[in-house]
Parts: sequence; C-alpha cells; structure tokens
Amino acid sequence: MRFITGFTALLLFAVSCGKVEKGRYIADNDTGFSTDIRSVSARINQDPDNAELYYRRANTFFFEKRYPDARIDIDHALVLDSLNPVYHFRKAEILMTADTADSRNAMQHYRSAIRLKPGYEEAHAALAKLQVARQEYTEAETTLNKLLEMNPGNTNAMILLGIAYKEMRDTGRAMARFEEALRLQPNEFNAIMQIANIYAARRDAIALQYYDRALTVDEFSDEAMYAKGFLLQQLGRYQDALSLYLRTKTTNPGHRFAYYNSAVIYGIFEDWKEAYRWADDLIAVDDQFAKAFHYRGYVAEKLGRTTDAIGDYRRALELDPANELAKEDLARLGN
Repeated sequence: MRFITGFTALLLFAVSCGKVEKGRYIADNDTGFSTDIRSVSARINQDPDNAELYYRRANTFFFEKRYPDARIDIDHALVLDSLNPVYHFRKAEILMTADTADSRNAMQHYRSAIRLKPGYEEAHAALAKLQVARQEYTEAETTLNKLLEMNPGNTNAMILLGIAYKEMRDTGRAMARFEEALRLQPNEFNAIMQIANIYAARRDAIALQYYDRALTVDEFSDEAMYAKGFLLQQLGRYQDALSLYLRTKTTNPGHRFAYYNSAVIYGIFEDWKEAYRWADDLIAVDDQFAKAFHYRGYVAEKLGRTTDAIGDYRRALELDPANELAKEDLARLGN
C-alpha cells in the first residue's frame, strides 16, 4: 500500500512538473484591443494549447507595432512548439524591432530557424544582414554563400555579399558581386548605388553616370541626388553641386548634409551672408548637429559677429565635447 501511495505521489509530481503554464488571457470583448486581436483571442480561449493561434496573435501584435505584447505570445508559442522554425524566425524579428534591439538573442533564433529548416531563405538573409551590421563579415560571407547555393539568382544576397567584401576592403570581389546583380536585374537600385559609391570614393567621374542611372530608376532618391552632388563638389563643379543639394533639400527637407555642404560651398566663394543663411537653416532643421554650430560660428566671425561666433562655438562644444576645433577657436577668441 505504501508503495502504491508513493508511486501515485511520484506520478502526480511528474505530471505537475510537465504541466505547461497557460498563455496570456485576453477576453474577446476587451475593447482595449483591436478587432483582429479580439478575434484570434476568442479562438485561443476555446483552444488554449494551440501554438499556431498564439503565433497568429503575436503576428497581429507585431504588425500593430505592439512589440512587448507580440513577444509574450511568441514566447508561449515556442513553449508549446519549440521545433517550429517560423516561430523562431518571428521571435528574432520581434527582438530586432523592439525599442531595445537584442541582436545576440535574435541571432540565436535565426540560427535555430535555419537548423530546423536548412532551406529557410528568409532566415539566412536576415541572419546575414545582422552579421554585416555587427561587422561579422567572415560569418556573413559563409551565410550568404549558403543562401546563394540555395538560390543563385538572389540579387539581394549578392549585394549584401558585395557590401561585406567592400567592408573587408576587397573591392574587386565586391564590384564583381554588384555587377552580377546588375546583369540579373539591370534596374537594381542598390547595386547601381554601390558601384557608383566605389567609383566616387576614387573621385572617378564615371560614378556620375551610375548616379544618373540610379536617378533614372528612382528620380526622387535623395540618397542618389546628394551623393552625386557631393562628388561634383569634390570635383570642383560647385554650381552643379549646389543645384543637386537644392534638389536634395526639396525632396528631403531634413537632409542636413545638403544644407551643410551648401553652406561650405558659399563659404569657399566668400559669400558669407549666403553661407550663414544655409547654416542657420540647417540648425533650424537639426539643432543637435555640432558641426553646424561650429561652421556657423566660423561664418559669423567672417561677418564680424564675434559674440555670435563665441556662442556657436560654445554650443558646438556642448554637443560634442571632443570638438578640438571649437576648443581652439574659443581659446583664440579668449574664451
């Protein structure tokens, strides 16, 4: 009898240890949630051990940008079914989209998704993008080559691999990957821009042709407008550069470098009033840009406005305590 009682107790203990905690309960009439959330919640309340339903509600929260809520549900989906690669992928996406991105944990879930489903292209691509962002270029190369083995025509993988090679200072292999992507997709904007930027870094005017090609693909790209303008500035074609900066500012009124470099060009020609106007407009757009205050201070000095210059140099130093030029200028002015 003691043996039976003891065995029963042990069995009950084992059952209780294996019991899965319930997921989050949301009433299907709770108006604090959207209609879609309430709809899937009603199904969860009828079938509380269905991992797929928690995954669906996590997805709904994710697209509603309610990331903490999404994380609660995807975590429970993984408790119910830890071998589902799609759940791991979504968990990683939630981790990377939340206010405080957890890239290390996200990488573990991308790898789990790949381990469970070796042909999971989206997981390979997301992992590689994260590896490049973390400057883990060798690891990214391995991941991207596996992705290209699965899908040789994946131009996004080619471009990302090219970026990894470029960051590893292997420009030849980088260019080969970008050109390969263009052969497959002649209007691939990112490949065009990457090639243009490589030529622009050498101050090779051929880059201008690629920037024009990029603008043919996307005529409203402030990235291409500004990059072309900056190369023109470096090549001494200042009026052309100013024209591109003006287009950039029109397309993207918050593009601070278009303002800044316009101010610099006017300063080169000693048109100090116009240079000051552009620097002033820049600060109205971004009052946390230390270089803008420093340059406006420099222009203010040229206009004989020493008090204003001191104020701007001080503000530049407040925003960037390591700004040696601001320190030197203040010291020169006796401050």
